[in-house]
Amino acid sequence: MADFPETIEKEAAKKGNSPLMIIDGDGDVPMGRLHKVQRHLRDLNLTHVSYRGEFQAAQNLVLPSGNIKDKLAQIPEDMIIHVKVDNMGIVTINRQEVAGARVPDVVGKLMQDNPNSVVILHTKKDTHYGAFVQVLGYLRDGGATRIAVADVN
Repeated sequence: MADFPETIEKEAAKKGNSPLMIIDGDGDVPMGRLHKVQRHLRDLNLTHVSYRGEFQAAQNLVLPSGNIKDKLAQIPEDMIIHVKVDNMGIVTINRQEVAGARVPDVVGKLMQDNPNSVVILHTKKDTHYGAFVQVLGYLRDGGATRIAVADVN
């Protein structure tokens, strides 16, 4: 990806102000690669992203500019819903394992309790992109509107 930032910057300039960047990957692409792409996009101030998968509907997000960890650290813990997707596609919400199909219900209940909550979606480097997009859809279905994709540790 040595010339990736330059190529993206040139193509984005052709599209005008704040173009929608579409990430359309195979379901088995590791999230470690996606996080590198996201960092390049943020560095170029290209923050409007649409994640598309093989079988899931497109999920649009706005990537926060600047240092995400610093911004997330300023949010009170009781306003955060931690959602993790591991390399096997297993989902946990606030450290409780949740079956995929139940994610919208669980998130919906948490959002009812605190409508201003921020969902932080964590993945591992080897989490599959398809699982990420699917869980992102579940979060939207559950009513989450403020979603941050955490950088891989």
